[in-house]
Amino acid sequence: MDFYLAKHCKFYVGDHSGAMFFTVYWERPMVMVNLPNFTGFYDGTFPFDPKRDLGIYHKFYSKRKKRLLNLSEILRIEDCSHEKPIYSGNVNVMMKYYENDIVPIANTEDEILAVTQEMEDRLQGNVTYTEEDEHLQEAFWSILRPYVDARPEVLFYDVRVGRDFLRQNLWMTK
Repeated sequence: MDFYLAKHCKFYVGDHSGAMFFTVYWERPMVMVNLPNFTGFYDGTFPFDPKRDLGIYHKFYSKRKKRLLNLSEILRIEDCSHEKPIYSGNVNVMMKYYENDIVPIANTEDEILAVTQEMEDRLQGNVTYTEEDEHLQEAFWSILRPYVDARPEVLFYDVRVGRDFLRQNLWMTK
C-alpha cells in the first residue's frame, strides 16, 4: 500500500519515516513535518530536493534556559561530528537533547495545514513569496549552510523551510 500511495499521490505529507522514501521512486514532492532534528550523522543521505520539497521542524525548548532555542544554539548541541556513533546519528543527536534538557515540541495542526497549503499552492502555480520570505530563507540557510559545509559527514534536510513557519518563528534565525 505504501508503494501504491507513493506512486499515485499528488504529494507526500508526513514525518521522517520509511514511507517517505517510496515517494522518491516517483519523484513526488514531499512536505516533511515534525522534522526531529536539523542534522544527523552516519545514517546515509536524506532524499530531498529543495526545489521540490518543503519542511518544518520541531521547536526545541530548553528547560535550563526556560525558552525556545534558536538554530545556532541547537546546532551547537547537535554537533556529533567528533563522536563515535552509538546506534545512528539521529540517536546521537536525541541523546544530546536529553543530556541538555531539550524538549522537542511537535508542530501544531495550524503549522501542518499552512505548509501543506503552501505545497498545494506551489503545485497549482499560485504560491507567492515576499521579499521578507526570501530574506527569512536566506537567514536560515546562512546559519545552517556553513555548519554543514564544515562537516562533510553531516546529513541535513535539504528542503525549503515552510514560509509561514519561518514567519511565525522569527526567533529561530536570531
